[in-house]
Amino acid sequence: MLGQLEERLGYLERAKEVYELGLKHCSSCVPLWLSLAKLEEKMNGLSKARAVLTMARKKNAQSPELWLAAVRAESRHGNRKETDILMAKALQVDKARSWLNRAVTLGPDIGDFWALFYKFEIQYGAEETRADILKRCIAADPKHGEKWQALSKAVENSH
Repeated sequence: MLGQLEERLGYLERAKEVYELGLKHCSSCVPLWLSLAKLEEKMNGLSKARAVLTMARKKNAQSPELWLAAVRAESRHGNRKETDILMAKALQVDKARSWLNRAVTLGPDIGDFWALFYKFEIQYGAEETRADILKRCIAADPKHGEKWQALSKAVENSH
């Protein structure tokens, strides 16, 4: 709210500082990311807003609001090609997640599938999703997989 107040009063640099400080304490706050991106677009143009939205999507990959904001920003500036690329990426993440979930469902005994799914969620997912995958993997107790067997039998990985 302080950032919005500073912005309304015309103190754009102070508003930016407030938003950035808020994000240091809570990088998962989507409204803060959206406010900072909007402010950057107003102050410095699309390239700065694009950088903010890219960072926001990396930290909050499952937020459709951030993907939509990026698409809208590119669209406002007439970047049809970039808009299409962003839409394709957003759809690919959902498709990949669905495929990996299907793989672990059909082959719960194959540890390589679980490892790939977990690695994917580290890059694109939320903490709750990663915890759920880890819980499901432990329950499935996988024994097979090219890399899984060697890694699971290594002494440093025993518990």
